[in-house]
Amino acid sequence: MPEATRSWRGSTSAAIPSRQRRARLILASTISLVAICLTAPAVWAQQTMQPGEAFLTRFSGVTAGAAGAAINPSGTVGSIVDIRSPGRPPQGEHWVDEPQHRPVTAAEVGQVFGVVLDGASPPNIFLSATSAFGLHTVQGGQWMPGMWGPGGGPGTIWRIDAAGGRAQPFADVRLNGRPNSGAALGNMAYDKTVSMIYVSDMETGMIHRIDATSGADMGFWDHGTAGRAKFIDVESGQSTSLPPIAFDPASRAKVSDCAAGPFDKTPACWNLAPSGRRIWGVGVRVAPGSTDRRLYYAVWSGPGAGANWDGADETDKRSAVWSVGLTFDGAFDPEDVRREFVLPDFFVEAKDVGRAGYSRPVADITFDECASTPVMLVSERGGHRNLGLGTPEAFAYPHEARTLRYEMDQAGSWQQGGGYDTGFNQW
Repeated sequence: MPEATRSWRGSTSAAIPSRQRRARLILASTISLVAICLTAPAVWAQQTMQPGEAFLTRFSGVTAGAAGAAINPSGTVGSIVDIRSPGRPPQGEHWVDEPQHRPVTAAEVGQVFGVVLDGASPPNIFLSATSAFGLHTVQGGQWMPGMWGPGGGPGTIWRIDAAGGRAQPFADVRLNGRPNSGAALGNMAYDKTVSMIYVSDMETGMIHRIDATSGADMGFWDHGTAGRAKFIDVESGQSTSLPPIAFDPASRAKVSDCAAGPFDKTPACWNLAPSGRRIWGVGVRVAPGSTDRRLYYAVWSGPGAGANWDGADETDKRSAVWSVGLTFDGAFDPEDVRREFVLPDFFVEAKDVGRAGYSRPVADITFDECASTPVMLVSERGGHRNLGLGTPEAFAYPHEARTLRYEMDQAGSWQQGGGYDTGFNQW
């Protein structure tokens, strides 16, 4: 593989609809991109994001040093990709020569996963810090350069200005003043009707709503307690509840005292939220011609995730997509909570279920705004791990994820309507 080419797993993107059609990227298990170095700040000012382009995030890559493999600070973690360029339907191939511009490096923002665009024209770009590409430290228990970016940390949301292109810390997501200790953020969604960013926190299990203009934290949603306390199970039509799973504010990532093994390679020490309250993918939908607005979010359930997964009921053992109603100003409505659907089983063999649960987590949720029938796309990712920098398939379990399509029926519930082939997985 040429030095300038890297392969990333579990990338995510946000796109501007083109004039001819609203393009949607189906997030594949593996996306290979050409890494382009940012040569001068002037490049940003000369190239703004256009309709039909998407901003894609991925791992920055690795460089060799005297102390061994390390994060490549010059490696690209995000860039604008022209998704109009192929001019034909996907052919199930890696797209390795896609036109892209405005690269952002690990030296500028660290490792990022979530991305949203605001309502400006051209849009400002927001990126969220992530542990999806592993947590990496140096001797002494300090974060490796290129992990979080200058002035940033595990709770940072970055803003890339549409006009000047400079990346700066925009918000530091904290829970009542408590900083994120390492598990970092999940994904983000943007509500253009109230200019609000919704971001999941992989450590606390909370979903925060951030003012997209000021960066102020406007409150959070606690699915583990408030969401599970009372909700409508859409598949049965019944109002029900589940035992609460609370966040322990005294918990932390065990960077220097991980008893289970080396911290970098032991996700059990990263302080990821436990099964049943771990939130990753989020998406906002405003019903056309209606004031009905909902935040959809994906709950990740699986074994070995700090909660009593073995003792949970069979439905609660499975990952699921939930939603909470939003008020006129974007606040969460605790009286309007729904478990929309449980994800279909991916694993069926007992040894696989015992290792990974029934499916991998949903990392992204998006909606087709132009289809005659409401459509939701949910994209899974192969979990969290770190086999070591420079190791193949280091950060996610390969070939264990799907992109699924759901359509809303006349009763207002989501029904699975197939899926999309990604990598070697077919549905």
